[in-house]
Amino acid sequence: MKKIIFLDIDGTLFNVSVFINLFHKKLVERFGLTDKDILELRTLYDDVKKENGYFLPSLFLNKITKRFSSVNEKQLEEIFNNVDLFEKSVYKDTSVIKSLADLAIFGVFSQGEEMFQKRKIAFMKNLLDDGNVHIFPDKLRQAKQVFNKYGGYEIFLVDDNLNLLTEVRSMYPNISVILIDRNDRFRDNKDMARIKDLSELKSII
Repeated sequence: MKKIIFLDIDGTLFNVSVFINLFHKKLVERFGLTDKDILELRTLYDDVKKENGYFLPSLFLNKITKRFSSVNEKQLEEIFNNVDLFEKSVYKDTSVIKSLADLAIFGVFSQGEEMFQKRKIAFMKNLLDDGNVHIFPDKLRQAKQVFNKYGGYEIFLVDDNLNLLTEVRSMYPNISVILIDRNDRFRDNKDMARIKDLSELKSII
């Protein structure tokens, strides 16, 4: 039976904290923002996530330009969309994915704004078929729609969200769920397969 590994993006392939910190650093360099301003930016970021249930870049950037008159909108967008920021925010262990391509097909099952999320996985473009990339504002609601397409596959789902993995497993007991726990938050969890980085996938699949 063919195998397919669905990878989450944030926390699995892409380090959001690194991205946001690099973005803030660029804003300080370009517009002279202070430490106090950066704390306010973090609040704006959290507000956007709460308002939408996921991060919406356009709303975040709009809030920044409204709050800080010194920030030029065009320059802000250029900084935020800088390819260098995205490349530096990809977890280093994603390099192992290419070596696993002979063992399984790779897909993406992620939550967020589609275009923004796809920019985070540009490094995987040669390993992914667009038909296997699934990005939604609420991915749990779409789980049935997605996984029903892969009836002839052995499915693996890698995610850092324990609650989501638990829900998916209850819906689809035949799916192998794998918790990626980079910071040992769930070290006491013995209920499902747990890895600290993607290099451990090979021993599981």
